[in-house]
Amino acid sequence: MARWGALVAVALVVPLSARHGTSAPASCPPAPGLHRSARAYRVAHVVVPLCDNEHQGIVPVSKALGDGKDLDRNLYWGAGYGFRTFFRTSPAWRELDVSTAPSSKAVLQRVAFARGDAYVVADAYDGARMDAALDDFIRYAAGARAEDVEVAPRAKKGEPPAPRVPVEAGGRADAVAFVGHDGLMDDLAPVVPSTTGDRPAGAIVVACFSRSWFSPLLKKANVTLWVGTTNLLSAESYSVEAALRAWVDGGAPEAMRVAAGKAYAKYQNISEGSGLGLFATGTKP
Repeated sequence: MARWGALVAVALVVPLSARHGTSAPASCPPAPGLHRSARAYRVAHVVVPLCDNEHQGIVPVSKALGDGKDLDRNLYWGAGYGFRTFFRTSPAWRELDVSTAPSSKAVLQRVAFARGDAYVVADAYDGARMDAALDDFIRYAAGARAEDVEVAPRAKKGEPPAPRVPVEAGGRADAVAFVGHDGLMDDLAPVVPSTTGDRPAGAIVVACFSRSWFSPLLKKANVTLWVGTTNLLSAESYSVEAALRAWVDGGAPEAMRVAAGKAYAKYQNISEGSGLGLFATGTKP
């Protein structure tokens, strides 16, 4: 099943060309408060396991796109429609400097972006460590394993460094997302931690058949699936970017789903109806 899903996804991915551009400034959110309900910002934490020909149950892509340690060329990170590149080249986001290292050794790089009063923190996981990526995503969704991140606006040449701003992410995020190969299809089984109290309000999962595969885990974590997928698809980052932008701009889950579907239709050159049909809100009954 995993290899069949990857084959279709890769067929959709290959014709897309890499994009390059410059990002326009976005306002940097104010300093945080002490508690999630009172703090003056929102944050989404995104988990991105790098595409890996050797260690994931996929039909292999090119060597560069499928090297699970190659940050600059990987299909889901440094390629034209990978997370880091797509957010960097989007005029809707401003990239920030990150001065704190991730707690997980499986994370190869952490980036952060700002839009309005919101931050997006994203981690690129070694493609051989899908287990760690899934474990961390579920822990974050359940409100466990907080990540303290310090960010700052990037100073222009000749300017002094900007002050650092502490951001509560991980299990203290307002939203969590997972983007990439559906590692649950490879028989990985992350354990949902037993937690009580505060947790992220919702989750976005852009991976093949994610609504079916992730629903049991998200139900146990007591987290709403804001945007999931209903079929095979390409897990490039135009869909998650559109969904997160809709969320930052005040959209409800349905608006996020519509934004993701329209973006998918645009970049895959398919009908809008087909794109919308690939995304759903709510965990599967």
